Amino acid sequence: FKIMSYLDSNSSKTSKDVLIEGFIKGLKNKNEEIRHKTVRDLQHYVSTELQEMSVEEINDFMELFNNKIQMMISNTSDVNEKKSVILAIIILVGVDVGNRSTRCSRFANYLRNLIPNDVGLMELCAYGVATIALASGTLTASLVDFEVRRALEWLSGDRNEAKRHGAVSTIISLNKFHNNHFESK
Repeated sequence: FKIMSYLDSNSSKTSKDVLIEGFIKGLKNKNEEIRHKTVRDLQHYVSTELQEMSVEEINDFMELFNNKIQMMISNTSDVNEKKSVILAIIILVGVDVGNRSTRCSRFANYLRNLIPNDVGLMELCAYGVATIALASGTLTASLVDFEVRRALEWLSGDRNEAKRHGAVSTIISLNKFHNNHFESK
């Protein structure tokens, strides 16, 4: 009976909607093992099944998932949920379909709007920004320049220790991925 009521309540939803809801539910789970398994499952799905779909189906999936990620980032104060979302962003930024530069800009903006007070979240966010910059193709130089300028503003501005730590984490992460950019300046 429980299965039938679940199927009835989801009968108007497509399999893609149910799949995305499953990923989101796993990313929001309080259990760390389940969140990590969900991230691994998302990575597997993106690198296998999603690659075999039509461009239209991939774009639909990405648009729906992007909307869910944006809602999660802006509506949660849970540090672990935010970490899961950042990991999902790192995975999804690598999907090579559609307008990658738009997706990279969108994801970078999501992460820029996170000013975490948690050190682990801050470092993961910085790693995410560097990963996005690496995947952004022709936008890489401008994205790296923007992030470095912002980090330098944070270092020279008010003595907000969270922002200062975030700035240093961002510069370190960007340098790991984009050391040629730093050497040329």
